Amino acid sequence: MSADDRPSPSSLPRVLGPFDACMVVVGSVIGSGIFLKPGIAAAELPTFGWIIAVWIGVGLLTMCGSLAIGELAAMLPQAGGPYVYLREAYGRLPAFLWGWAEFWIVRTGSIGALATATAIYFGTVVPLSRVQQETVTVGLVVVLTIVHLLSTRWVAVVQNLTALAKVGFLALVIVLPYLLGDIHPEYLQTTAATAADFSLWRGVGLAMIAVMWPYDGWINIGPVTEEIREPQRNVPLALIVGIGIVTTVYVLANVSYH
Repeated sequence: MSADDRPSPSSLPRVLGPFDACMVVVGSVIGSGIFLKPGIAAAELPTFGWIIAVWIGVGLLTMCGSLAIGELAAMLPQAGGPYVYLREAYGRLPAFLWGWAEFWIVRTGSIGALATATAIYFGTVVPLSRVQQETVTVGLVVVLTIVHLLSTRWVAVVQNLTALAKVGFLALVIVLPYLLGDIHPEYLQTTAATAADFSLWRGVGLAMIAVMWPYDGWINIGPVTEEIREPQRNVPLALIVGIGIVTTVYVLANVSYH
């Protein structure tokens, strides 16, 4: 640990390396959206070429947004992420209001929804009653909270394993059709569409709105910046590599779906 990485009495120890930071990005972004939203995008667009173009375009848009946050995180490598950026830009009151809403509404609602969805989907594999689903939901939140309280390194291990598991599962989705010989190249054919067609651009807009959700989550690296070694280097690097991995996996998954 270098002198710059040693914690001061008022800072957190920097124990996360570049791989950990990259897995925070990948693990925070990849979720149920890649399974729920491709059908919506495909329904709004006329050809396979436009579908893939939207997935690539939103990936590039996400990269631009993430690099803006990466620069802020490098300038202000403190715990809190957007709270810190808002405080420095607009003052303490707007930052406090954002932090209050994030803590009591946004983040808690998101955690509750994800834990509930996990229990529901788990119930399709192992039949569970309503009470059992509720127990699993609460148990997930409690166990992961305890892990976060005990050790940042333990949290990093859990995060890394779950992120790798998600990428590995999607890799299977991508390659299995080819390994099984169940491929239909005719579904990948594309046709030209006129730029003057309003319905085309309406479909592009609606598809982009749908696709933006599967790309959401990369901002979660902001709140843990203070725990990342060499944040000026590793935070932008993690965002570039992480969003690059996500975009590649998403595009190839859509090819496999079709």
